[in-house]
Amino acid sequence: KGIFEGKRILSEQSIAEMQKVQTGNAVIKYEPTIAKGYGYGLGEWILDKNAGGAGTVVSSPGIYGSFPLVDYCRGYAGLIFAKTMQTEQKKEVYDALKEAIDQQLSSNCK
Repeated sequence: KGIFEGKRILSEQSIAEMQKVQTGNAVIKYEPTIAKGYGYGLGEWILDKNAGGAGTVVSSPGIYGSFPLVDYCRGYAGLIFAKTMQTEQKKEVYDALKEAIDQQLSSNCK
């Protein structure tokens, strides 16, 4: 929430603004295959959000194989790397891995 090593770097309001979909009803002309279906915040993709529009799962998938994510509802962060798969395969694998992890953890979001 904007604090690193006990020091405030960004305000909590700034983080909240970054982690909500910023595109509104705009027509998205292009999005990387790895991010298809996600909303876009400020510098991160919103994989899931709550009823108020706040991001509950955020990520910034890399085109060359990295998939970092933070799941605020389940209280975990992860980083997945895939070197040799095609982009479409990576998204399927990333989604399946996240689903497998999520099934093991309870969510504190409604």
